[in-house]
Amino acid sequence: MDMRGFEDDPQRFFHKLFEWIPPKKTPKDMEEEEFQKMLQTPEGRETLEQFRTSKGQSIGTFKSLQY
Repeated sequence: MDMRGFEDDPQRFFHKLFEWIPPKKTPKDMEEEEFQKMLQTPEGRETLEQFRTSKGQSIGTFKSLQY
């Protein structure tokens, strides 16, 4: 699993500063129905955030939560 932030930060500080934005199009390595279903739950979104294509690239982007 690709980690965002620091290993010793159980409060997920990284995610307090950045929000994951899913891609607008379904990744080629995934079925449309599966992708849409995963977007509906927090667990599914977390799985998609960690998802890597067959070429090893992550999907989506991160947006700064400007405070």
